[in-house]
Amino acid sequence: MSTRSSVIINYGQTQLIIYRHWDGYIEGAGKDLATKLNGCYFDDDRKYFNIAKFVSKLLIDDDTYRITTQLHGDLEYCYIFNFDDAYEHGGHYNRVKLKNIIIDQNHKYGKGGTTIFKTLRGFKTIVDDLIAKRKVA
Repeated sequence: MSTRSSVIINYGQTQLIIYRHWDGYIEGAGKDLATKLNGCYFDDDRKYFNIAKFVSKLLIDDDTYRITTQLHGDLEYCYIFNFDDAYEHGGHYNRVKLKNIIIDQNHKYGKGGTTIFKTLRGFKTIVDDLIAKRKVA
C-alpha cells in the first residue's frame, strides 16, 4: 500500500501543490525533502534558499513528484514549506528565506497531528531521529 503525501510550497501569493504517490512518510519523503532543500542554499551564509532550485530538484531532477491542482483525498502526510521573499534591489529574484516547515497529518488517513519547524535544521533533526529509531527497533 502506498503512503501518499503532498508538498505545498507557499511563496507570497503563490502556492505550488506537488503530489508524491509513495513513501510519503517522514523517513521517506521527509528525508528526501530535507536533503533537497539542504542542497538549495543560496550562498555560503546558509541564510537564504534558491526557491527555483528547490522546485527544480523536485520536478525536473526527480520523477517521484508531480504538480497537481489540489490536495488528494487519501493523504497521510502534507509537507508545507512557507517562504518569505528576500529580494533586495540588484539581488537575485529567486532568493527566499524559510519562514517555517509544517508536517501536517490531520487528513483522512493521517493521525499524527501537526508539527511546525522554524528551521531546516529542526526539520532534519526530527527526520534523522526517526530514521535512527527505526534502525534500532
